[in-house]
Amino acid sequence: MGIHQTKIGLESIKNLNWQGKTVLDVGCGSGKLTLEVVKATSPKKIIGIDINKDKTKKAKKLFKKEKRASFFVADAKDLSLFKDNAFDIVFSNIVLQLFDDKFASLKEIWRVLKPKGEAIINFIEEKSEVRQKMDKLVSETPFNKLIKKGRSKKIPKNGFDELAKKAGFSKVKSLSKNHTQWYPTVDSLLNDYQRFEVVFPQLLKLPRKLTDLLWQRLKEKFYVRKTSRGFGETWKVVFARLIK
Repeated sequence: MGIHQTKIGLESIKNLNWQGKTVLDVGCGSGKLTLEVVKATSPKKIIGIDINKDKTKKAKKLFKKEKRASFFVADAKDLSLFKDNAFDIVFSNIVLQLFDDKFASLKEIWRVLKPKGEAIINFIEEKSEVRQKMDKLVSETPFNKLIKKGRSKKIPKNGFDELAKKAGFSKVKSLSKNHTQWYPTVDSLLNDYQRFEVVFPQLLKLPRKLTDLLWQRLKEKFYVRKTSRGFGETWKVVFARLIK
């Protein structure tokens, strides 16, 4: 979980108290944000799921002394590991835009929530500026026809609201806003992405020398945007709260 994603996740649960609550973290990754969620909200129990087996292994190691947490490999659109009405809260941070079947995922989240249970779902409404520039750079390479486009696609807020209601949620409250994370150096900004090259699956198809060249060109494009605060990366993000 990158710095920007973590900041968004913590902002969305600020001042919440989940004592006595059972929480499902959908798309938990390596569990770093899950740990911060536990510290911030003190749930009775938290279960994290992720489609990436290696990441859930890391999460288990991170929580090896924490009995309140457990982690499983699962896809958001198939939560058959869990019974109906199993959780008080479902939390999902900056992963919905990656899901291949968003409606099925919302239906499953609705199913595993208890009546009146709440889902807190944050997602990128549009591709970030880094992502847009990287996609453009990749499209200019001689390998562009061999590279599949990434899964991250624009999710209009209104479209999400409609999907959530169709999935069964009785109340849908969502807020769309620009969210900026400031980095002291352009390297720190891009490293926050480069550590998670899964964000750019097309990079894995390219020769390493070309990948390095693309990151260098991206760095040059962002370096000219330096301000007194450093280097800002702005995402258009939706903060959503859904009630079953």
